[in-house]
Parts: sequence; structure tokens; C-alpha cells
Amino acid sequence: MKSIKTCLLLSLTAFMITMSACSKKGDTGPQGLPGNAGATGATGATGYSVPVIVEDFGVGPTDWQHTGTAGSAGAHDYYYHTSSNLTTDVMNGGAVLLYQQTTVNSSTGYSAVPNSYYSTSGRMVSVRFAYTTHELDVQYYLDDFSFATFSSAVNFRMVVIPNVGKTSWPVDLTDYNAVKAYFHLKD
Repeated sequence: MKSIKTCLLLSLTAFMITMSACSKKGDTGPQGLPGNAGATGATGATGYSVPVIVEDFGVGPTDWQHTGTAGSAGAHDYYYHTSSNLTTDVMNGGAVLLYQQTTVNSSTGYSAVPNSYYSTSGRMVSVRFAYTTHELDVQYYLDDFSFATFSSAVNFRMVVIPNVGKTSWPVDLTDYNAVKAYFHLKD
């Protein structure tokens, strides 16, 4: 036990002598070599900054047209929406997404088109769309190929992604909220 105390006392004395002997004498030396680069930081939040265009439009009950013969295969309701945002450039490499405004349990949101659902009257409804330069064709098909009777406007949100040389996006384009977050869309 005595030797441990003696060893500790000698170590402490040597440390104090070494520290008190250090003092600056002379000029400061040259800059040392640079050190190695630090570790790469964490990946930032995802998202993409493109000039995405959002265009809302509603189709009133009397705005729908019919094609085909009621009760015959292919008969459906349609509406042509004209838009200057549907350019040749978009046709040649951009994307057009369409969402139908829906209300479920008093909560309003958007469902991707094409989609199919049962109406409040229990009928199967299929909603589709096609587009060309300056025109979007929204199509409503009922399960028995009859024509729909609309009691109120049907609202849509069209999202136009310009031609930026990409053919796919790392986001579920059928999920409006995911698209909204990824492309930083405003409501």
C-alpha cells in the first residue's frame, strides 16, 4: 500500500514539473498539414423541385356528354376539359395525373384516376381519362353501360409534370398526399 502511495506521489510530481516547464520561447512555427476530411453527413429530406402545374376544375351536372347507346358495351359519359397546360412538350415526356375529389365520412381528399368504386346507389362506377395536346377527356362508365345522372358538380385536380427527362419518380403517383409532399404542392 505504501508503494502505491509513493508511486502516485512521484507521478504527480513529475506531471507538475513537466507542465510548469512548458512556456513559449521564440516564434510560432509554420502551419501544419491539413487533416483528413470528416465523415459524410446524413442524407437530407427527399423531394424534387420541378415547375409542376396544378389545375382544379369542376364538371357540372349538365356539362357531361354521352357516347354510345345506353345499355350497349362502351356507352359512357364524358367531359372534355381544355387546358393550355397540356402542351406538346408534356405529351413528349412529361406526365399528367388526375385526381377526383372525394368525401368519405365528412373528410375531403383526392382519389387517383383511373379508379373504380361503388356509388351510394350500389352501382359500380369506373372513372378513366385520356389526354392530348390542350385537351383532357374524363370518362365515366357505369356497370350496366347506362348513362349517369349527376346531382352535383364533380371536382378534379390535374397535376401536370413537365418534360424534365425523367421517366419515373420515386413516389407513389396514385397517392395524392405523397405527390403533394414530394413535389411541394400547395392546396
